[in-house]
Amino acid sequence: MFFSCGSASQKEDCSLYRKGSFNSHIRSEHTDYFFKFVRDDSIQMETEEKTGDKATFRIVWTSPCEYELFLLTTTRKVPDSIIQRAKSHPLKTTIVSGTNDYYLFESTSEGSTHILKDTIWLDRRLPEKMPADHYSH
Repeated sequence: MFFSCGSASQKEDCSLYRKGSFNSHIRSEHTDYFFKFVRDDSIQMETEEKTGDKATFRIVWTSPCEYELFLLTTTRKVPDSIIQRAKSHPLKTTIVSGTNDYYLFESTSEGSTHILKDTIWLDRRLPEKMPADHYSH
């Protein structure tokens, strides 16, 4: 394991998670979501496997193991108020531990008491470069 602690510190190396292809399976009380995503230093593109919904985020690394996701575009059918909130209130994520295969994270959003804790898996089967149309959404 690279590291394991309550919060990743400045000395931790999260560079393995900054670029590449990843996947996650997030369970909620109503459904399960299966996401595939590709990330470079500034953009993250996600696809929800069951619905085909896509979202593009601007990613800002605020420390070696912390980043913020700002929604740029989405094909998911949600009210405009939710889209505007996602664009102006980033999802703040801390990588709390990781290995060569996955990392554990905690995410929060301003104004919400909910903390999302889950795992993101590195997917070496997918290309590690952004799709050619990633800025066109």
